Amino acid sequence: HYIEPHAPYRFHPRFAEAAGVTGPGPADARQRYATEVAFVDFQVGELLKGLDRRGLRQGSLLVFCADHGECLGEHGAWGHGRNCWEEELRIPLGFIWPGVIPAGRVIEPQVTLLDAAPTLLGLVGLPRRAPRGYEPLSAVIAADAVADGFVILYEEMGPTQNAEATLAADDGLAVRAWYI
Repeated sequence: HYIEPHAPYRFHPRFAEAAGVTGPGPADARQRYATEVAFVDFQVGELLKGLDRRGLRQGSLLVFCADHGECLGEHGAWGHGRNCWEEELRIPLGFIWPGVIPAGRVIEPQVTLLDAAPTLLGLVGLPRRAPRGYEPLSAVIAADAVADGFVILYEEMGPTQNAEATLAADDGLAVRAWYI
């Protein structure tokens, strides 16, 4: 788990060039954010090199994700957790498992972090719980299966930290899941 990139966005001078940050003067928030992304990219590379050196990467299932996006002034907003703009909601979710998941496999339909746990369990062959009519992406990721037509309508965290997600299938059936 890496905390960066996260407010207050520390400037990482070693990674400024890789982040495209040049010029005199103090870095603004977007530039500091960019150096944090470059810093984490370097650290993930170091992690992967360490697995390679130890001969562990081939048998490792790796998951890369973020818990939220970040507004950097878009729509007049900064940070996360207060709006439902795409900048706050769209995040990476990647699975790497050499020899099991084909390299470069891309899932076109939208997915959500609600997919992560059932998908991981499905990939390693363990029983999984999921809402009725909802299937994890494990078969889609590891093979050429087709993903269901779920579309994310919204996800939010309320003041009590209860997450609510509403999914709509192609046939119009809505599934609402609450996670406490």
